[in-house]
Amino acid sequence: MSGRPTNPRGMGALTFAVRRLLQELIAYDARLLAWPAGLRAATGVVIPLALGYAAGDPVSGVVAAVGALVVGYAGLSGAWRTRLRTVGWASLWVAVAALAGAWVGRSLWVTVTAVAGSGALATLLGAISPEFAQVGTLATNVLIVFSGLGLAPSTAAASALWVLAGGGIQWVLLWSWGRWQLVDAGRRSLLAAWDALVDFCRRPDRAHDLAVARALTVAEGRVEDPALAPEPRRRLARLLNLVDLLRNDIVAMRLGAPAASSRAWLDPLADLLRRYRQALSRTQMPWSRAATEVAELRAGRQALLPRLPDSGLGEHLGELLQAVEEILAGTWPASPAESPPRRSAPSPAKPWWPAVQAALWRSSPTRRQMLRVALTLAAAELIAHLLRLPRGYWVALTAAVVLRPDFFSTFGRGVARAAGTVIGVLLGSLWLMVGRDHPLLTLAPLGVAAWMAYSVLTFNYGVFSVMLSAEIVMLLSVFEGVSPKAAISERVVATVVGSLVALAIYALYPTWQRRRLTEELARLVVADRQYFHAIVSGEPATPWRRQTRLARVEVAALVETALAEPAPIPLSRPAVLRLLEGLHRLTQQLMALEAALGAAVGPPPGGLLSYAEAYGARLLWLSEALKAAGQNPAHTPLAPPPPSLEAISDPTLRQLALRLNAIFTQLAAAFPLSEAHLDPPAMPASP
Repeated sequence: MSGRPTNPRGMGALTFAVRRLLQELIAYDARLLAWPAGLRAATGVVIPLALGYAAGDPVSGVVAAVGALVVGYAGLSGAWRTRLRTVGWASLWVAVAALAGAWVGRSLWVTVTAVAGSGALATLLGAISPEFAQVGTLATNVLIVFSGLGLAPSTAAASALWVLAGGGIQWVLLWSWGRWQLVDAGRRSLLAAWDALVDFCRRPDRAHDLAVARALTVAEGRVEDPALAPEPRRRLARLLNLVDLLRNDIVAMRLGAPAASSRAWLDPLADLLRRYRQALSRTQMPWSRAATEVAELRAGRQALLPRLPDSGLGEHLGELLQAVEEILAGTWPASPAESPPRRSAPSPAKPWWPAVQAALWRSSPTRRQMLRVALTLAAAELIAHLLRLPRGYWVALTAAVVLRPDFFSTFGRGVARAAGTVIGVLLGSLWLMVGRDHPLLTLAPLGVAAWMAYSVLTFNYGVFSVMLSAEIVMLLSVFEGVSPKAAISERVVATVVGSLVALAIYALYPTWQRRRLTEELARLVVADRQYFHAIVSGEPATPWRRQTRLARVEVAALVETALAEPAPIPLSRPAVLRLLEGLHRLTQQLMALEAALGAAVGPPPGGLLSYAEAYGARLLWLSEALKAAGQNPAHTPLAPPPPSLEAISDPTLRQLALRLNAIFTQLAAAFPLSEAHLDPPAMPASP
């Protein structure tokens, strides 16, 4: 995976944003390649094409393939049942959009109104759920395309049915193929989390710790799929929870030992965890490895335990590894002793109407994006008409794909989309010029381009743009009966115009992520406070640990994006980075506290509970100070006084409390406060 640049001292915000943008264009992560899901979705595109050629009606096959191509993107991520539901709704709405596009395309102003309204509605649906937003976005794209094809009403009705058939093929493939892949998808996500844990042992820094958090979050989404059979789901959930607890113990032992001595046990532990991972990867569900292999893992565990720095935590880590061995040996009890993990603490489902009302509020970023989308699509349709571009719908289609809610994604996608489309148009046109007279030579590149486009969607947006553009050029060239050579310059010009329209509208009416920065940091502080309270009060800490982990992943991504924007932020860049680093340390200390209490015998000491309540008041102050930072950070009130350590007699817990006090001093230093209520530097913060 390619690295991302940090902001060197003295570099201006605009210069850094340009560097960050260029770096992102070539960034990739090989672990995000989705070859199996891409092959399934590409099969759904090839089937109607092959049937159309076999029946002597390639144009109808192309129309169905367009529906399959668009709907296929709704089935690439998420829980299986959620994807099935999304693909089903997308098939219906895309077919309706194809029919509506042919009707509204006869009038320019009706087209402009319909396309702009559809784009705004898709953005509003995002306030209800991501699935609704995806359906609305796909329908808008089809509405744009079919409004520019100039179809007669009777032809439009038939085309809509073919589009529905293409989406139906994707649904059937997802239903059959997806059910077969459910266990394998959960197993692959578990192995990815295990790989991240091994990497964290080798390089226990903040970046690798966040990588473990991201992998665990993705894997939980796979394991929580209600369509997964109970027994595989329970085993996967158990193993995933063991990965999370192993990470806690590793963090706790590392914080409690000198950094120089950590390598003496981290390297052997990484090697042993890699052997456990290999045993899991060679086994299908239900796991049941040979007794000799399990015995070898047990011997490795027993040899490692004396090298660990803390006897209590070391024994607890050994118990976790022993639990993995029981699952591998097939001796783990078959009765449902524990429920699958939840991504966050239980909360009642929220009705959709309040979410819509909040999205339509004057200062809402969703409302701002709705207006921006409507203006962009309307401007793209009008400019394409004024320039009399032969395939003007490509302008609005490009603008719809390029425009994102944030600066960085919009400008990054704009450049990648423009460059990728030019290359894809050339590549697709050349492929079609070579094989247009032979069905097999036409189907092969169409299938390959679709497979690549689906597989690299999250791998790299530039590569995705190349493959998608090549696919669409080949499909629409067959449908329109236009020479690929003649369409090259038209599509390139339309792509450049559409990208410029989206970039210009965003530049005139921007939304900066800095507005959300302090609120999301405050949300992470609140999650840490709830996690701390659960640890010391004896409540189940797992849901709150997962909620904190999810908040950390989201905040890290938001900070990275906000700092790359060429715009001021409520707090200084050094202050934001200090807060992010301090919150990372705080979460790690809480993980260490949970591991220490989990390895201890008896209830938590009473002094720790009173300390946690006082520290929670300080965290509550910090969350309120962060929320107010966007308004007037100079008038932040004084922090509450430091909690007393007198009642904490256990030396390990006392050391953790001292570190927590030092971390709070680092966090509060981000604000222009009086030093009266800040802790003295009693000891250096943990590594």
